[in-house]
Amino acid sequence: MNLRYFTSGLRITGHVKIIDNTKGMFELETRSGDIFEVFTSPDTYFYLIKNTDNLDRDRTDYKEPDRLKRYLNKDQLISAYGILYSHNGVTRYDAKTVALLGSVKGEYDFEQGHWWLNQITSFADIWVQRQFGLGDNYDFTQYRTNLNTVGGKTDITEQELDTITRLLYGLTSAYMLTGNQKYLDVVRKGVTYQRDMFKTTSNDGAFVVWHHSLVNGKKILPSNFNEDINTIPLYEQIYAIAGLAQYYKATRDWQALDDIRGTIAFFEQYYRDNGKDKGFYSHIDPIDFNFDSLWLEPGMGNNRSKKNWNSVGDHTPAYMLNLMLAIQDIPELDKEFNYYKDIQKEMADLILEKFYQKDTYIKERFFKDWTSDNKYSWQQDRTVIGHNLKIAWNLTRLYYLFGDQRYLDAAENIADRMPEAGLDMIRGGWYDVVERVPKNGMFLDMPWHNRKAWWQQEQGILAYLILAGTTKSEKKQAVYLDIARESIAFWNLAFLDHESGETYFDVLDNGYPYLQEDRAQLASHSKSGYHSMELNYLAHIYYRLLINKKPLRLHYSIAPKDDVRRLNLMPDYLPKEKFKVEMLKINGAEFTNIVDQQRLQVSLDEQYKDTAAEIIVHIGVK
Repeated sequence: MNLRYFTSGLRITGHVKIIDNTKGMFELETRSGDIFEVFTSPDTYFYLIKNTDNLDRDRTDYKEPDRLKRYLNKDQLISAYGILYSHNGVTRYDAKTVALLGSVKGEYDFEQGHWWLNQITSFADIWVQRQFGLGDNYDFTQYRTNLNTVGGKTDITEQELDTITRLLYGLTSAYMLTGNQKYLDVVRKGVTYQRDMFKTTSNDGAFVVWHHSLVNGKKILPSNFNEDINTIPLYEQIYAIAGLAQYYKATRDWQALDDIRGTIAFFEQYYRDNGKDKGFYSHIDPIDFNFDSLWLEPGMGNNRSKKNWNSVGDHTPAYMLNLMLAIQDIPELDKEFNYYKDIQKEMADLILEKFYQKDTYIKERFFKDWTSDNKYSWQQDRTVIGHNLKIAWNLTRLYYLFGDQRYLDAAENIADRMPEAGLDMIRGGWYDVVERVPKNGMFLDMPWHNRKAWWQQEQGILAYLILAGTTKSEKKQAVYLDIARESIAFWNLAFLDHESGETYFDVLDNGYPYLQEDRAQLASHSKSGYHSMELNYLAHIYYRLLINKKPLRLHYSIAPKDDVRRLNLMPDYLPKEKFKVEMLKINGAEFTNIVDQQRLQVSLDEQYKDTAAEIIVHIGVK
């Protein structure tokens, strides 16, 4: 095909190589290795990247005659949007906008201490306002899983528990970073509502089951999501305690821990493969709680006797690491911690042995004996880019937990391969789903579209940030940090909804929002206040402690009458030996003699046994 005439709007993201102010042109090299001659005109708009706090940081001068000289420098990362013209074999790229990523040359605004704090604050405020209005009532009977494009309530009255608890995770994270008591007040009401309205305890008190949803006040146990009809999927039970685990880490509320314990007991009793194959089954029947039940027609369908990424890998980020961070090195809970550690080690090794593929994408679906299930519904022999990135991110965290070099080696191997496999190396941003074995004769084969989903950007950003602060290779460190920056640039340029608030679900390849069906909604079965605020929370932590090596401020609110009077202060599994507690305040008073610097742990004085302890801590780098 020889196109004689062609125009296309195109975003390009890369590093400035040559600047020619006399021609109004600069060269931009993208991650793909392509070099674009970018021409500008007096109408080309230079602007500074925007955050969600509505603060106008843009100080660029539209009429500046020497804009290239003033605003650009060699090797600077920028993102441009323009028109690519092709006519009779001649190609030209004219930039219409040029996005600058920092107020100061050589710096990036999203690496400053305020960026992620401002973003998580605006996200948290949007979620609270859209769900509960402007007052301080926080009535969870008014909560709705589905919110329309501008955050309004739809006529669907369903309340799915997983969307509630994911929001509780996000708001708890916002509290821990900002200390805004409003967020914790909402979470406390939400935790109570979850316990009162969705929880069922077995007759002997041995385990806890969570209902999928409330519809017009009626409890629904089995999932009504189309992939999981007539089953109790394990991933829904896993995410039912995601908010509780983060809340427990911040408050040490014993009731939350008790509910988590009961839920894990449910996993062990009904989803566990106790045979030689190990792991957890992905679904059980809602009638007899069996993983291979034949009840009802069509019964469990494709989900009978299966295992998948969600049933094995999602324990780690959803609740397990936060739970273990909360109870580690506490003598009264040592036995319990070791029990969870054994489960986590089994899951980590299964990820390496069954899911991770050294030379290609991860595998995601399996039969009970770990034979690959390449015919499952939509997935077939396809991989989700975000799951590959999620494994790289979490294997790095597990490296810090267990000290097992295999985990870090696998994480780096995935990180080294994934840009060519799943990153848009011209525009920026991570793709969605690809064929594990391309069928189109190209190196990449996308089954339905080349859109990019908000949650997969989170996985990519966190994976490359934590690896940039972890790898022992200086060369890799620079590459990982550069990929993280490119991914963060695309996140902030493409996904932030500056009109209605929060983020878009999907964007097109160029970064423009895709607003069709549930992808147009602020909230749905698949989207709540989780991934966006988890990104803000952990990106801030990784930047402060691993990348910039600056102190990190965290907030805790310890419930009264907690028999365990020790509090762990590390927010994630990172190299604990490199950090120290620089400042600790309890109810406004500063303390120095109750901190265990080796464990990064504080022992609470008896005077706080019967009253709540509001704690502010500064964690610094040694």
